[in-house]
Amino acid sequence: MAQLMADPQRLSALQSMFERTANAPLRPAPGSSSLANLDIANLIVELEFHLPMPQLKLAQLAALGPKFGLPALLDIATPEPLSGMLQGFIDLVFFDQGRYYVLDYKTNALGDCLMDYRAESIAAEMARHHYHLQHLLYQLALHRYLLVNLPGYQFEQHFGGAIYLFLRGFARGPELGYFHHRASLELIAELSEVLGGS
Repeated sequence: MAQLMADPQRLSALQSMFERTANAPLRPAPGSSSLANLDIANLIVELEFHLPMPQLKLAQLAALGPKFGLPALLDIATPEPLSGMLQGFIDLVFFDQGRYYVLDYKTNALGDCLMDYRAESIAAEMARHHYHLQHLLYQLALHRYLLVNLPGYQFEQHFGGAIYLFLRGFARGPELGYFHHRASLELIAELSEVLGGS
């Protein structure tokens, strides 16, 4: 921290990134909220979740992405099932215009120019680091959380999906550094089945 404070140029760039991120709309939709104006009563920071996996089928998990138009979720597939409990933390769960979303922040450096954060580059980075598996697990956790905690929960009405913000590019141009995926209820159900439980 002291080294950062001693470098005014780096500190200024970091402050600028924080300000852009805080004030930019979180979705490319008219009237969408920014981080700065989210209602604190409708967000959860670092939501912890546990997903029981009594019989995780890795081969089926790897194939689930392509079946629903995403890259393979794993590089290695084995027919041998695994069992255990998956624990995770979601950076932020927020409510915007009637739907609930999970939000994840990424600080990945994709290049030295803004065009390195366009949609094609983000898609490649998402596949390279298996972030699709991550956001699907987050979406499953969000769906189960809403089922238990939101009276009258309806998937089509209330479920917004996952948003990833690549902070080095986000808010510096139309949809730069931005990724959004809203899983279908069918995908959520199949992922739950692959994990081995409801």
